[in-house]
Amino acid sequence: GGPGGGWLGTRPEHRVPDVAGAGASTPSPIDAASTPVAVVEIVEYSGPTTTLLCAWAGSRVHVIIPRRGALRPGDRIRLRLDPARVVLFDAALPPPSPAPFNSPSSLP
Repeated sequence: GGPGGGWLGTRPEHRVPDVAGAGASTPSPIDAASTPVAVVEIVEYSGPTTTLLCAWAGSRVHVIIPRRGALRPGDRIRLRLDPARVVLFDAALPPPSPAPFNSPSSLP
């Protein structure tokens, strides 16, 4: 849940990998101390996009990037969220269902 007990919602294509923010020597515009690292678990190439399944901030999230990426399972990345694309859900609503996490065939 969020700071007020609600839920933060984003679409997979609005979660942008920031590879430099995961500990590389190139500085990142995000605050590394306050942004959890995501660990890439599954990479699935599907035509013009690549779908990643990542363990991030205690959840499993899908990330869609618009090209064949160089990311591999085990890579550590940070995810940037566009504040204009984030939806906050009321705490009275049930929590979102976790993403399936057992095989590449479970990806959308």
